Amino acid sequence: ELAYEPGTDKFYFKDVTDVFTNDINGHFDFTKGKNWVAVLKHIKQTYQFNRTILLTLSHGAAVGLSPHIESTKNKLVISKSSVLFVPSKYFDLVDKQRRFVESEVLSINVNGNRTNYQHISVTPGNSCRKLEVLWISELADALKEGFGNRKIDLILMANCYMQTFDTGWLLRNQAEYLVAPETGMAADGYNLSALLQRLHDNPEINTAELARTIIPDLKKKWKDEGLDEYLDMLGIFANKLEYYPILKFFFEKISGQIIGCSHEEMLKIREIRDTYIQSVSNDPPDFGGDGSATVETVDLNHFFGLLLPVFQNNPSLKSHITIFCAITEMAVVCKHIGQGFVDHDKKYALKYNLNGISIFLPTLQQIEVNTRIINCAFFGTENIEPPGGVRDQDILGDFVSSSQWDEFIYRFFTEKEK
Repeated sequence: ELAYEPGTDKFYFKDVTDVFTNDINGHFDFTKGKNWVAVLKHIKQTYQFNRTILLTLSHGAAVGLSPHIESTKNKLVISKSSVLFVPSKYFDLVDKQRRFVESEVLSINVNGNRTNYQHISVTPGNSCRKLEVLWISELADALKEGFGNRKIDLILMANCYMQTFDTGWLLRNQAEYLVAPETGMAADGYNLSALLQRLHDNPEINTAELARTIIPDLKKKWKDEGLDEYLDMLGIFANKLEYYPILKFFFEKISGQIIGCSHEEMLKIREIRDTYIQSVSNDPPDFGGDGSATVETVDLNHFFGLLLPVFQNNPSLKSHITIFCAITEMAVVCKHIGQGFVDHDKKYALKYNLNGISIFLPTLQQIEVNTRIINCAFFGTENIEPPGGVRDQDILGDFVSSSQWDEFIYRFFTEKEK
């Protein structure tokens, strides 16, 4: 809640979630969508307003927001579908944290090395939903229930890796613009003082113009605070979400065609991913990147563009990729790509080539260090049959349930070398 002090030019924030404490420690649990419904309904019923801006803080995991992201140092693993595979030596830690009860030890061949893993079955009471994450599908549902047909003007996410295709798709009916980093983001956040002052000075400013000011104001704030190094490691974009339905149309056209490609073409796609694409969550080596990504997302335009030589005899697919990339450029109304990423792409074969929308696509080499959160979201759906026939809830809502991307990833990982 934003409050204005009468008779002055001072603004201040009041945390309305204080009246909705609902966990055992007396805190507001923001990872539960139902809690946000109560807050949003409270705001809608209590205040009169003509502008809505939603600011999210804490950690980002590409498919959701979390106060506690699992460390990749633990090498927690998720297999395809909703069955979890965790290295045995970490099972006690995970079991204590997440209360998984069904387990057995089995041996799995990962990148040529056989390792003992703990197999954890997913049941209705033991699912990805137990992770402390506000899934974007839950946030979208909460906004719809709490605000009805009224769209949020701007969603500002100060959370790492959240400018993904699925985030934009899921929020397309609940927000006009999404401003979020495609990469990691330092905790210094947005220039809220400049935003509030602009709204005070020009309350009639249109949303499109306002959206274009957010990133320049952030850059000024960070520069004034001497945070140029962090700016160099930031890739952040302001995207207009009304373009996402047409993007989704061509995204599915492209996904469907590459799913049906030949064995040789799929091997070339795997080679492209491992040889030429840097995960957007991996800090540039010159900035201390250690080679292990927190979440395995890649820039979507970059990936699709690299497919063009593979499918040079497929004019339909080439046309769909060209159109998709052009629409992405139209959707991005403002951006900042840090100099660290620009310099990296000039020096290394593995390139970020940030364009404003990323997607989950792990490397074959990095499968062992993928976070559970993003795998859980993409493979906990009805599209892939887990061992034992137990399906997790559809965490990414109508994105994965209506998309062929999880089928593509499934084939990407299961394609056998001949």
